[in-house]
Amino acid sequence: MAKYSVTQVLWQEVMKRSPSRFKGDNRPVEQVSWDDICQPEGFLDRLNKMPDIADKNAKDGKKFRLPTEAQ
Repeated sequence: MAKYSVTQVLWQEVMKRSPSRFKGDNRPVEQVSWDDICQPEGFLDRLNKMPDIADKNAKDGKKFRLPTEAQ
């Protein structure tokens, strides 16, 4: 699990847009759906494709994802 919330500045960097109603770079992103996060070309897909993250993922065999219901 992530230690910190996804901020609006991180969402903007990955998705190139900000859906949040309450603006502020360091505020958590809101107004997003499961589809915005999990669908192909959604937040997690794009985040895992970022060069630095993709390199790290290739080394340790992990990637960003949502936790399962059991977790």
